[in-house]
Amino acid sequence: MLQLEDRVAIVTGAARGIGRATVELLVAAGARVVAADRDAGELALAVAAHGDRVEAVVVDLLSPTGPEDLVAAAIDRWGELDVVVNNAGFTWDAPLHRTDDDQWDAMLAIHATVPFKVLRAAAPHLREPAKREQAEGVERFRKVVNVTSTSGPMGTATQANYAAGKAAVVGLTKSLAKEWGPLRINVNAVAFGAIDTRLTAAQSDDNTTRVGDRDVQLGVPDHLRGMLDMFTPLGRPGTPTEAAGPSLPVLRARRLRDRPSAHGERRPAARDVVVTTSPLRPWPTFVVLLIWFVAGDLIGGVVANRLDLPPLGELAIELVLFGAALAVVFRRLSRDIPT
Repeated sequence: MLQLEDRVAIVTGAARGIGRATVELLVAAGARVVAADRDAGELALAVAAHGDRVEAVVVDLLSPTGPEDLVAAAIDRWGELDVVVNNAGFTWDAPLHRTDDDQWDAMLAIHATVPFKVLRAAAPHLREPAKREQAEGVERFRKVVNVTSTSGPMGTATQANYAAGKAAVVGLTKSLAKEWGPLRINVNAVAFGAIDTRLTAAQSDDNTTRVGDRDVQLGVPDHLRGMLDMFTPLGRPGTPTEAAGPSLPVLRARRLRDRPSAHGERRPAARDVVVTTSPLRPWPTFVVLLIWFVAGDLIGGVVANRLDLPPLGELAIELVLFGAALAVVFRRLSRDIPT
């Protein structure tokens, strides 16, 4: 059985790069996909090989009704929605003192406002079925993945507008994860560095996009492109398929044990694969272990004195106490956290 068999997914920015690769991976995993982009020609090429598993929707998400039109098209085609991948985006670079209002507004619009509007339009189609399933005792997970960038938390020179937009979508993701998590709608973000797309390709006359009545130059100047390889540990940018790959475990579904309903029945539960992550942060964990070690040393000394144990006995007590602390930490580190 395929991992995402018959789940319905929306992918924005699906004509090229990471979006196109994400569509391919979702189809290979069994999903039905609504692939959205405003470039009709490139989108047709991207979906041509997938037959009726992919519905191409040509839409400008920056238009006032674009996000709502996209979600409506998905529901009209498939009747339901399980997955949303907000991937659409572009860059419009300039030093801050040369960044005009259009450049600033466009980056916040495509990277923060568009994901917000898409998810707002998708909300009833994700939330209402989830509420019904919970009332029936069925646990079915749905997924949202927002594509951000390492420029968000780290910043990039000449990309203050882009970095601000990508940082904003992280805040949106974290907030929505808390709102929708109880409904088993998992909201995650994936952040990429240098990926081999038109945003990191060489600047050229045909590597542009249109915003309003202005042509926007995409890509990286030739004298800076060599630095991408220099500052990338692999020695090269990642490929779109490599970038799309980490999203799939977040989206993948598999069947676990039956879950009891509110009426005591046993119902099969479709639950998404879990990703092993650490709920502990390194420094707090180190401090807790240090405190426990000191406490264990004191407790071991007191117990050894009372029982008149030799030094090896005191050491054994301390090791047992410290081992117990490590066991608790490693248990949490290896615990499966639904994403």
